[in-house]
Amino acid sequence: MSAALTRRLEAQFALYEDLAATLPAETLASHLGELRSNTIGEQLWCVVGGRESWAKAIPEGEWQGFACSLNEPHNPVKVNAALAASAEQIRAVLGDALAPASEDQALGLLEHEAGHAGQLLRYVLGLELEVPESWKAYFGV
Repeated sequence: MSAALTRRLEAQFALYEDLAATLPAETLASHLGELRSNTIGEQLWCVVGGRESWAKAIPEGEWQGFACSLNEPHNPVKVNAALAASAEQIRAVLGDALAPASEDQALGLLEHEAGHAGQLLRYVLGLELEVPESWKAYFGV
């Protein structure tokens, strides 16, 4: 595994941890105004499910299907625990010398994390919530 990819994944994990620690509990059930959207908690559910699913795909070198253990995406305790546990699952499968197909799967995870981060930044700004300092620095907002 390249050091750069590992650093980027760790940066994403830290951003999500900071966001979850900053969000008021009631905002996990918030939609983005009148726009068609799922909730913040459902966005985080997909992040957790992505991590859990890629934790299976990375060692196999190919997608194994999507599954998520987070069954209460509007419960802040469960969300925080699931974000931490799913990050640990990824750390456990990352190695120094992944096969190209496995590294491709890890890159897929990084893209998924970044995509949801962009979406969640829109939620935070649109709902006029506090932007974590780490997100301000990372995204330049």
